[in-house]
Amino acid sequence: MRPLKSLTFEAYRDLLASVFRQIPDRRDPRRITWEMSAVMMSAFAMFFFQHPNLLEYQRRMKKKSGRSNLERVFGIEDLPSDTQMREILDGAPIGPLLGVLSEVFERMRRVGWTVNLVTEVEGQKYYTVALDGSQYFSSTKIECPGCLRRADKNGEVHYSHVVVGATLVRAGSHAILPLDAEQVCNEDGQEKQDCEINAGKRLVQRLRPVCARAVGGGLARTANGVRAGGQTRFARRIV
Repeated sequence: MRPLKSLTFEAYRDLLASVFRQIPDRRDPRRITWEMSAVMMSAFAMFFFQHPNLLEYQRRMKKKSGRSNLERVFGIEDLPSDTQMREILDGAPIGPLLGVLSEVFERMRRVGWTVNLVTEVEGQKYYTVALDGSQYFSSTKIECPGCLRRADKNGEVHYSHVVVGATLVRAGSHAILPLDAEQVCNEDGQEKQDCEINAGKRLVQRLRPVCARAVGGGLARTANGVRAGGQTRFARRIV
């Protein structure tokens, strides 16, 4: 595939589709109505069309114009109900998805688009990455085995899910490029609750081939990166 063609929407969509097809489906094959890859593409379409929630997405996609867009842009002819979609996606392994963003970065690097995200420090050129934790679910009633748990001063337990994202940034520029993400998630047999620091360490290990050299120059070094302003930053020198 020619470099610029690898950066079109169709190329990104096809990349996602190929990865979605690699997701193992643990359901009984005799009872499958909706293929896992199609359900995952439907879920991605919800974010692509910027619907505020799953129910609103379902409502709009039932209209003729919504169905037309879904089929034309993503090749999806029909949708499961919101309940079915949740049940199918809950617990689906995300391992195969972890390499998608790094593949996008590599495609952009090959055509020279990432040069605008290069940071220069003391004559050396770096890619600088910021790590930041974001909570995307919180409830006092709904929980799952992977939920983080926190009791408030009244003793009420709050359940939440958090993700640590790695983003390519450059000082003085509004341009960013997401690189990877790691869930902060409790697992079976885990004695201590997971935390953003541990998730960040796992994320750094995956990013080491891309971002292998930390920047000094007034920032406080940590074991796996550089910490400043509440975020962890590390960088790779461009050779």
